[in-house]
Amino acid sequence: DRNLGAQSVANFTNDSRAFGDLYQWGRRADGHEQRDSNTTSVNADSSQPNHSDFITGLPIWTSANIENAWTGLDAINNPCPCGFRLPSPEELTEEIDSWNDNSGQGAFESELKFTMPGYRGNSNGIVGSEGLFGYYWSAESENMNGKDMGINLNSAQNSSHAQAGGASVRCIKDE
Repeated sequence: DRNLGAQSVANFTNDSRAFGDLYQWGRRADGHEQRDSNTTSVNADSSQPNHSDFITGLPIWTSANIENAWTGLDAINNPCPCGFRLPSPEELTEEIDSWNDNSGQGAFESELKFTMPGYRGNSNGIVGSEGLFGYYWSAESENMNGKDMGINLNSAQNSSHAQAGGASVRCIKDE
């Protein structure tokens, strides 16, 4: 009922207590997802770095193959609780299509109460645009981009962004 790391379910579209953490695509929960985690410009050489720094500088945070790092319940870096997984891009599209209004307000008014928690830049690790837009990672990637759902004040759509950028994760129960 909330983003990973959120303190509560959203009460309004820019409710900062409902923003939660910002994950680099395909990376497990290791502390890097904290909005104020330290940064490093040294790319990881494995899919599971031995530190909690947010890795900046490039579109990707690791030189390792992480194509399936978030695919399915048993994904090697699945950050979701037991029994939960990241949604597919198609499931995110179905979610958008279920809203009364294809906008940030429609996202909030949905049963899942999506917010616009901002984004953490891959070039510098700075968190910005909180309350203005948000990206929600899917389980899939393409080249150096993770596929996601983007929400802003006026629209919502599937998109993709650099895997090294920080975006929200909303897990779904695998049934």
